Amino acid sequence: MRTNISVKFHHILPELDKKGKWALFLLLFIILSSFIVPVFLNVTYDEQNLELGAVKPSSKHWFGTDLLGRDLFIRTLYGIKISFWVGLCATAVALLIGVSYGSISGYIGGWVDTWMMYIVDILYTMPFTMFVIILMTFFGRNFYLLFIAIGAVEWLTMARIVRGKVLSIKQQEYIYSAKALGFSNTHILFRHIIPNLLNIVVVYTTLTIPQVILLEAFLSFLGLGVQPPMCSLGVLIREGVEVMEEYPWLIIFPGAIFVLTLLLLNVLGDSFQEISNEKIG
Repeated sequence: MRTNISVKFHHILPELDKKGKWALFLLLFIILSSFIVPVFLNVTYDEQNLELGAVKPSSKHWFGTDLLGRDLFIRTLYGIKISFWVGLCATAVALLIGVSYGSISGYIGGWVDTWMMYIVDILYTMPFTMFVIILMTFFGRNFYLLFIAIGAVEWLTMARIVRGKVLSIKQQEYIYSAKALGFSNTHILFRHIIPNLLNIVVVYTTLTIPQVILLEAFLSFLGLGVQPPMCSLGVLIREGVEVMEEYPWLIIFPGAIFVLTLLLLNVLGDSFQEISNEKIG
């Protein structure tokens, strides 16, 4: 019954261009390293050595150490893990809200769709960065609240994209056939429409994760994100900025990794988007 008009993930992945495959490979390498390397080195991210203090990069400490004598290489790897964790979880929250909201709006249509989109348009005008800051300040600097706070402000674009796609899908003949056979709206929505949104979800996810990581870094830079002794890339950059003139390596290495990570995610997202556009077109 169901006709699949979307591009499935296992069809997209092999067709990545060269830059997309390299971006994916390097991302996987960085992520896996952040989990595996600290275990083999047997060094924790918060292990202090006050007598050592801040030392320059060397064969023993590849990225040097910070003011408390903590190995910056290990802290950077841990920061990558935390930043990706925040990025993935917050993006999952945004996808859950955005896909659900956009699907319902597009499928029901009529005045319900009109008013739901009015709400989205109104929310678009709000300064969401300030909203997240107020939310984190009011409820406390909770690590798990950070996922919800960021995800709750990143779903609007996804809702509009999904809504437009659903408006197109529900005009397909197999949707009319499903209705004629007496299937419920819930069945049609979850069995015939939402599964055909996979290509949009994949593309949007790869484009949203860097936005979320960037927002988390901004919040951590302001002291409202990940709290010590935990660290994210944003926390490391904030700490490095404070002493960048005396100890430049404290900002150079985390900053370089942060820029590289965002670049790879955006390249991968662009590659997925190009493939999706070609298939749909």
